[in-house]
Amino acid sequence: MAAVLKEEEINLIDYSWEVLSTSPQSMMRFYDHLFAIAPETRHFFPDDISKQSEKLAYTIGFIVGNLERLETIKNAIEDIGRFHNKLQIEAYHYTNLKIALVKTIEENMEEKYHEDIGKAWYSALDYVSNLMLNAATKKQGRFVRFTSKLFH
Repeated sequence: MAAVLKEEEINLIDYSWEVLSTSPQSMMRFYDHLFAIAPETRHFFPDDISKQSEKLAYTIGFIVGNLERLETIKNAIEDIGRFHNKLQIEAYHYTNLKIALVKTIEENMEEKYHEDIGKAWYSALDYVSNLMLNAATKKQGRFVRFTSKLFH
């Protein structure tokens, strides 16, 4: 089976996630960017976004930690997608998420950021968001407990 991401992309994402994840406020900044880009998404989230920020950081960390074997966590990603599909999250929402996340990464990395980092993240996020969007048509996977701890 061909790798989903190239080794260079994985390295760039690992490096940039290491920088981003060391900033406790980075996921809060992500939501600031998301709501600025797409204010209509605000209703999906609680007023206090701090716990949601932790969930997002955990989920991204889980995915980043498995970039070399994304196919093996496909069921978990699809389960997360099924949860989001129940909320009526659509393709354009994922587009806004990608833009906001890459903007947050760029902002946190400052002069260390370069275009290839953004491209690597877009490649990974395209794969993940496609799995999530298409998950509604597939049978529920065995990773329901993982998502239920994150999103309920």
